[in-house]
Amino acid sequence: MKIFIDFWKPKEAWLKLSKAEREAYMESVGPVMAEMDKKGAITEAWGVNEDNSPQRADYGFFAIQKFPSDEVMEEFKSLLVQTKWHDYFEQKNLAGENTDPEIIIGKMIDL
Repeated sequence: MKIFIDFWKPKEAWLKLSKAEREAYMESVGPVMAEMDKKGAITEAWGVNEDNSPQRADYGFFAIQKFPSDEVMEEFKSLLVQTKWHDYFEQKNLAGENTDPEIIIGKMIDL
């Protein structure tokens, strides 16, 4: 199982759209995302970045998803490009296999 965490903030192009245009765009993306669900994608969370610490990432929104394979995860990333998501949002990703803390700590120690 692959974990995919993405965080994003609006670009000027998004902010220039009317509310009706934004709604129409989101409605067009919905069916594409539903197709991913059929392939085993699971959305664990969507959220607004409420962190107010000095380490706060400068992104307003985030999502945490699970994908059954690298192939499905890569398909999801391709769909973001096809739907022109990146025209409207600056996005950063984290992705990897869900594993035990001891394994990660060992990898950090071995650096």
